[in-house]
Amino acid sequence: MNYNNFLEKFRRKTTSGDYYPEVDGLRFIAIITVLLFHISLSVKTTGQPAIIGLNILELIFNNGWQGVELFFAISGFIIGLPYAKQYINGGRPVVIKTYLLRRVTRLEPPYFVALILFLIVQLAMNQTEIYNGLLSLFQSMFYFNFLINNNLDYLIISVIWSLEIEVQFYLLAILLSKVFKLKLFIRRTVLVLSILIFPILQIYVVSLPTTIFNFIQFFLIGFLLADLFLDSRKYESSNKITVFLGFVALGVILLVDHRMNIFYQYLYLVSMFLFYFIVMNNDFWKKMMSLRLISVIGGMCYTIYLIHSPIVSAYSRISSYLAISDYYLVNWIIASFVITPLVLLASAVFFRYVEQPCMDKNWFKNLLEKFNPKTK
Repeated sequence: MNYNNFLEKFRRKTTSGDYYPEVDGLRFIAIITVLLFHISLSVKTTGQPAIIGLNILELIFNNGWQGVELFFAISGFIIGLPYAKQYINGGRPVVIKTYLLRRVTRLEPPYFVALILFLIVQLAMNQTEIYNGLLSLFQSMFYFNFLINNNLDYLIISVIWSLEIEVQFYLLAILLSKVFKLKLFIRRTVLVLSILIFPILQIYVVSLPTTIFNFIQFFLIGFLLADLFLDSRKYESSNKITVFLGFVALGVILLVDHRMNIFYQYLYLVSMFLFYFIVMNNDFWKKMMSLRLISVIGGMCYTIYLIHSPIVSAYSRISSYLAISDYYLVNWIIASFVITPLVLLASAVFFRYVEQPCMDKNWFKNLLEKFNPKTK
């Protein structure tokens, strides 16, 4: 078996049959930034001194938490596209029951397996008590941790807070999708104004950090991209200026902390939209983000997101007993060479045997047939 055939075994499968490898390339950037961020935290929590001042690498590491918001925009695009096709192009109607059932059968099994697996590990290592662990498991399974206990330390997997935001969006998207019924100028104006207004409300009026309210602008960027994607032939480009703008926009995404003020928030939002738009329409960037290894790893992002945090935490606990180096960057490089292969290996196994089978929309029916031949 050659290298390419091996990688294809780990390719994402889609229900509709439509596959956009460049979108998985965008997922790759999102998951890598999150992984770099958590590796950086694992090094810093060992008490080892950092390099004086912030260099470019440290800026990228420190801003890696924003990869979650990159995911939110991708979710907005993926969820919004079928609705855009329905209302704008007269495409196949989205059946709400089927839509919700697919979300459950596609995403919940890997999520539940990861939760149970890491709860067992925590109990075995005496990192939690049975009562607290089971309570956290129950709250996580129904996505209301932050309604009861707004504390990341309480979560079995710390990063799953963002999945609660995603679930809120999946439900709200049914209503938000009605924007695609509007005339072209009106709907795009509504989307753009909403993207610009919500940051103002969040900064100057009210902040609701555990709800979709504080992140809605990123999902709406995905909606706007879905709208424009239907006219993608109008925007196809291969010129060098667009290629350069792509690098500039990516640089802003990686280096700018948008929490500083409203200007940086807008700069970040514009750069995110511009980079995604360019990737979807520019030949160079589309090919770059569609490279086999990049798109395959990006396609496994959900599994990597679920798996990586406990592995990074385990390394952090072990490395705290080792005097590896007095320099943060050296320690980060060592941590990356240890953690990244472990995360990718564990994720590849989990993806292949847990998540990927759930990408078949009939997996539960097929499973039922195996246990009950009479249903065939």
